[in-house]
Amino acid sequence: AKRLAKKEGLSREQQEEAQRKQKVDDLDARLKNGQELTQEEVAYLQKERPGLYEERMKERQEQESYRKALENADTKDDVDKLHMARLSQYMTETNTVMNDPAIGKSKKLEIIENIEARFELTEKATLRFKKSAEYADLPDDENEKIEAERAADAQPADEKQEAKAAD
Repeated sequence: AKRLAKKEGLSREQQEEAQRKQKVDDLDARLKNGQELTQEEVAYLQKERPGLYEERMKERQEQESYRKALENADTKDDVDKLHMARLSQYMTETNTVMNDPAIGKSKKLEIIENIEARFELTEKATLRFKKSAEYADLPDDENEKIEAERAADAQPADEKQEAKAAD
């Protein structure tokens, strides 16, 4: 290892720093792709790059909140509105960053890459939800929802109890 370090002109400290940076980059890439980290990996990231750790945890909470909002949608139209609102948010963030002269080019690129990663996770979550049975069972829009509720209210009491027992 010493020969390799001398050959490449890197000190042992420089090699260790390069290895730490590579490990942090690998963990960051996994988080950006929505993958889980082990407790040890989380602790390592928290120790080596606390700011990055906080940013990724905030993004993870954002995605979890979005998934819950999808699950709580009353109609397919509501799902589409949630999705479009999220995409609009990302476009606004992107335009704000791109038009801010106080942000340097390399920092802009970093921010835009993070927005893009969040966008991709949102797209995956939306697609996954739209393939679910829960989504398939949603009424298309508010009118269809109201009609379904009226039909349920119009059922005789015996049929309502049977329907509840079936659930």
